[in-house]
Amino acid sequence: RTCRADLISSHILIENSATKFLSGCVTYKKDRNYKATNSCSYIPADNEDILEQFDSFYTIEGDLSTVLTDPYTIAIGAGKDNRNVYKFKVGDTIRIANVTVSQGIDYLQGLALLKRQLELFEFEYITVTIGAIIYDYPSALYGTPVIMSPDLYDTLTGDWGGTTQDTLTVYLEDGLTGADVDNIEFALRDIAEAYKDVSVTPTGAYHDSLIEANKQYPSLFMILAICILILVPIIWFFSQILFYNRRSTEFDILMSIAATEGLIFKLHAADSLLLGIAALLSLPFSALCAYLINKFFTFALPTYIKVGTEIVLTPKTQLWPYLLCMALTLLCSILSALIPFLLYKKKKHSAERTSKLSADE
Repeated sequence: RTCRADLISSHILIENSATKFLSGCVTYKKDRNYKATNSCSYIPADNEDILEQFDSFYTIEGDLSTVLTDPYTIAIGAGKDNRNVYKFKVGDTIRIANVTVSQGIDYLQGLALLKRQLELFEFEYITVTIGAIIYDYPSALYGTPVIMSPDLYDTLTGDWGGTTQDTLTVYLEDGLTGADVDNIEFALRDIAEAYKDVSVTPTGAYHDSLIEANKQYPSLFMILAICILILVPIIWFFSQILFYNRRSTEFDILMSIAATEGLIFKLHAADSLLLGIAALLSLPFSALCAYLINKFFTFALPTYIKVGTEIVLTPKTQLWPYLLCMALTLLCSILSALIPFLLYKKKKHSAERTSKLSADE
């Protein structure tokens, strides 16, 4: 049995500290410390088999069995619309809305429906404790799962005029061909025809995974990254060498008025240090841009455009690329001062030897 919250004019209230940026929730105006969402489904823990299924297929933090022992303890998913948008911790509390006064506004749905309900309806809230958190649950179709005791489920759904629905999700093994998947779907449809009110809905997740697996994007991005890492230092050194070649006359004049090679090297090092500092300062800006782009494609865009039903997006920003860039930046900064100076020094000594030979002749 599964009951979507929006079908019974219900929702849940979550503390602001437990929601991520662009979570797609509505600010609860009566208490701005909370945000509300109706993109969730209530699932009664009728028996231990349901909990065992969740424990087998998904990553669980906490103890699912507490749902059976405490009527006001729940297990809840960390995601919505296949995105991890909540920062729940075991022991946190949420409030579940039970409508007491309502009116017909069937022409709305989603967040628009929830906003009108919060303005026009009256609710009583049941505070429950989170005993377990469910990760990697495909939440695009039915929203965030909220597993609760049967008594709490009956309290919320009451004499709901809709129908409960049992959903059987079929998971396929890796290595099957497209024809194998189609044959399995046809076999399931043949079985469904023998029963009343049973339907088969393909999610397309298996074919999507095959397409993604064959795009070879990781290899392409790795090649591009290596090319950039190789080309950028070369361009940096080449531009520095050209720059200092143009200043060779300036250095010659300084040498003619008793400037030492150490002073000339300091001039090289000062310019390279400034460039290195500028490059290092650009890294936080690059990290910010990468973060904003990441949030746009994985949070903002899917909030308004459904990009699939079974693809769970859990992006993570790695620290090592930025540390590598810092190390390469410092190395390039040092070499971009040392190499042009050594070339100038070599050219200077070669010119002096040539002049000495000419004088001896």
